[in-house]
Amino acid sequence: SLHLGRLLGPTSLLQPAVASKEELIRALSRAVAQDRGFPDPDIIYRCALDREAVVNTYLGDGVAVPHARVPGFDGFAIAIARSASGFPYGVETSEPVTIVTLLVGDEAQQSGHVRYLAAIAGILKDENLRRQILTAAD
Repeated sequence: SLHLGRLLGPTSLLQPAVASKEELIRALSRAVAQDRGFPDPDIIYRCALDREAVVNTYLGDGVAVPHARVPGFDGFAIAIARSASGFPYGVETSEPVTIVTLLVGDEAQQSGHVRYLAAIAGILKDENLRRQILTAAD
């Protein structure tokens, strides 16, 4: 099984106040770059937005998993943003978008991306875990 805890850096659980999906993804991109010592958060941001243009990353249950395939990124990393009241996400949803997990990984590791996305989606289907994320101390 995949240990998502290992992918989450020390500053990567966020509660950002944002006015748009773009601001949200920018904040998550910055957190991953900071945790991983990656020099350019803008590359992560642009790669994530490119994916958003192709695929809707909202999964249901208040969970969205944007992802960025970044050339030369070392391995994989995630950052999680949470908001009990919900984030703007640019899609009509029946419930607020409360947990947004950005997955960042090396562009070359295609199968790794697919595996991690499936793992994150599976883990966040657990209502108890979602509640824990929303109420956890930083």
